[in-house]
Amino acid sequence: MSKPKILVFCTVSPLPVDRGDRIRLYQTIERLRKIAHVRLLYVDRQWEPVINDFSTELPDVEFCSVKVSKPEVIWESIKAILTLRPYVAYRFITDRVKQAFQEQLEVYQPDLVWGIQIHSYPLLQYVKTAKKVVDIMDSVTFFYDLADRYQKATLTQQIMGKLQINLAKYEQKIIQESDRFVTCSDPNVQHLKSLHGNAHQISIVYNRVGDEFLAQDKLWEFDDLKPSRLLFVGHLRYVPNNLAVRYIAERILPVLREKMDNFECIICGKGHEQLQEEFKHIPNLVFKGFVEDLTAEYRNASVLISPVPYASGVQNKVIEAMALGLPVIIFNQTAQANEMKHGIEVLACDTPVEFAEAIVNISTDRILAEQLSHAASKLVQSRHTAESQLESFQRIVNDVLTN
Repeated sequence: MSKPKILVFCTVSPLPVDRGDRIRLYQTIERLRKIAHVRLLYVDRQWEPVINDFSTELPDVEFCSVKVSKPEVIWESIKAILTLRPYVAYRFITDRVKQAFQEQLEVYQPDLVWGIQIHSYPLLQYVKTAKKVVDIMDSVTFFYDLADRYQKATLTQQIMGKLQINLAKYEQKIIQESDRFVTCSDPNVQHLKSLHGNAHQISIVYNRVGDEFLAQDKLWEFDDLKPSRLLFVGHLRYVPNNLAVRYIAERILPVLREKMDNFECIICGKGHEQLQEEFKHIPNLVFKGFVEDLTAEYRNASVLISPVPYASGVQNKVIEAMALGLPVIIFNQTAQANEMKHGIEVLACDTPVEFAEAIVNISTDRILAEQLSHAASKLVQSRHTAESQLESFQRIVNDVLTN
């Protein structure tokens, strides 16, 4: 039986793999190419760096792109708002993007169209004969609902949320008009069902951990002879990550200093410049910027702290650290979104005092730290591997194309 042809559409390039949306896109293409002929049409955001040589990273995949500029995106956003549509879904869908998509449908003649995120919705109307799968990743309504409830949401965040006009209606339409709707966690599924009723044809595909984290000979090891080393990882221009670092610097570290003398807090991630300047007066807080290989950082840390607010899905930093056995401390809400149990795979907290106490406990209690380490690694090995992700993709493609 010949392999099916899949046209993947996304409004971002899969390379460089330096943030969450690109990680998910890269993993999707890397898995799908093993079971199908894949062509990716992506929106080339002219203000972002793009690696155009995909041949070594993703062989056997065909790539084509259509350029958009920042003024075009702003104009499309304004048009969407004025016509009572959520701009998050329409801001990248210019006339040239629509035309390029229709041309690929005609030329490539795919058996299946695989759209990434809600940006795919405006293009579904052009898909007449092919099957349609949309990977929403994290539910957009879930994200904005959690953000709206966040007490320290900035005015900009609040305005952005209010401008997502008719978002729930459009999310419901994308579920109804696709042959399969994919998300990254069970809390996302439960939210969608509570909002849209018995949403049909929803599947979960978990993010996978890279082989460099899974193929290690030894797990992280507890060491009470060295100073406690706290670690945070994330693209710092992403608002929730930015807020997490502020929460660490302004609320957790002052409490921790009252409980622990000798510690260091390491922040890894692009877009650190403004935060580094703003918090340069805070002792023990070190910004490293983008780190190509995080394996050593995870191994040398005492604990990963990730107080990311309104997390609605899987955080790659969390499962990477857990794969290596590094103990993790996160918000209760994040633990629920990642389907992780407090005191078993992670420590889940709600306040700065709880975070500080959890850091002290992991740094001083070998038994607790090692129990968390082994349980965390076991969870990742069972759910976030390349093999389990491939099985999920294979099942979805087979089900959609045979029904």
